[in-house]
Amino acid sequence: MKPPSPRQLSDAYAVLLQAREKLLAIEPDIAEDPRLFGDMLEGEGGDAMGTIDRLIRSSIEAEDMAAQAHVRATEIAEREARYKRRNKALRDTAFALMQALDLRKIERADFTANIANGGQPSVVVTEPHEIPDQYQRVIKTPDKAAIRLAIGNGETVPGAMLANPAPSLRIRTT
Repeated sequence: MKPPSPRQLSDAYAVLLQAREKLLAIEPDIAEDPRLFGDMLEGEGGDAMGTIDRLIRSSIEAEDMAAQAHVRATEIAEREARYKRRNKALRDTAFALMQALDLRKIERADFTANIANGGQPSVVVTEPHEIPDQYQRVIKTPDKAAIRLAIGNGETVPGAMLANPAPSLRIRTT
């Protein structure tokens, strides 16, 4: 591979500066990461290929961190669901015991619990097909998978078309 020309290096440097500004606008904390931009902007004569290597390695690291955050968020969501189920089971049991003992109110130093009558009556739909249209919600959204299939089979779908795929960067780590 031949080295980039001075013009290509200049263009790459301009792209790098634009990318830095865009990233800083999205996530200002990036300015705190000396590895990400510290030696990338030393000048137009910098090593363009080395810069690309560092950008891709930083991208891989960010993807790994996002995956770890997703795993942790999933674990926390599962824990939240367990606590909510536990809360409901404990409240239901306390409610049943208070009803069985005919206790309407319990006052303690740290809580007051009472069985309240009232509130808003809830709607129970017993025959959904008998509900008049004026009380029905209909949400229409385009079925993009069906549209893609139809257009792929040569059909014309008014109001839709296939777009050319945008170029993308693929990175393999193994």
